[in-house]
Amino acid sequence: MMPYDAIKEVVFEGCKFSYESYDHKKAMEEIEMIKATGGNVPYLAKNYFELMNSCYGVPDSIKKHHVVWRTGKLRQIYFDKNGQMCRFKIGQRWYKNFYLKDFGVSVKPLIFKSADHWNLINQGMAVEETI
Repeated sequence: MMPYDAIKEVVFEGCKFSYESYDHKKAMEEIEMIKATGGNVPYLAKNYFELMNSCYGVPDSIKKHHVVWRTGKLRQIYFDKNGQMCRFKIGQRWYKNFYLKDFGVSVKPLIFKSADHWNLINQGMAVEETI
């Protein structure tokens, strides 16, 4: 996990982020294949239509098979009652919610090597930005 001050610095610099997501189409193809072979997929959606058109309900076990890293912008920041950042919405077309514990693990800032004051790139907590 990144230090809070480092997170604050990269957020206020306005950099883009690389974040962990999954390929929904491939996950749905896997669910279809499992259903075609007579298997059972426990999904949380109210019905199958909702599952096909939303990420809600896709089991984490299937999401893990189709992990992709995407690039997105910071869309929104939520603060706790003490004024500290606690939740972030990051994405391009669709956003995902991330928390402080996710920084450096499943969401990494894209920063230039010359602007890496915290040595985050060498620690694997950030990705080097290229022109």
